[in-house]
Amino acid sequence: SCATPAALDVIEHLSPADVIPRNPVIFATKRAALEADMRRVGWRRRPLVAVMVGRRVQAVTGSHRLYAARAAHLSAIPVEVIRFGPAAKAILESAGWSSRTGRPHDAHQIANDLARVGQARLAQLVREG
Repeated sequence: SCATPAALDVIEHLSPADVIPRNPVIFATKRAALEADMRRVGWRRRPLVAVMVGRRVQAVTGSHRLYAARAAHLSAIPVEVIRFGPAAKAILESAGWSSRTGRPHDAHQIANDLARVGQARLAQLVREG
């Protein structure tokens, strides 16, 4: 598990069943090709990026890879999990989310907010925070 809040450089190995995909499969042939590759050699792609919301892990990237890992029956996949702290709050606010609303965001909305920021900027903000 991550040692510091909003640490993006710690990779956890989680069951694919424990990660909520951001999107449904859009390209079935892409998912099938990824599944076939994973059945042959396992996971050899970059880690997923996800956010921890309560006790749920919501993927921000890699829906096709996640569904393929499930279909290939992989026991664990690498996931960079962002845990909410001051840096994550800054990231969300840079995406247009306001902590002043008082309404809790659901995991899917937070994933969408973070995805709009972009992975490079997200990594930069987390490391700065």
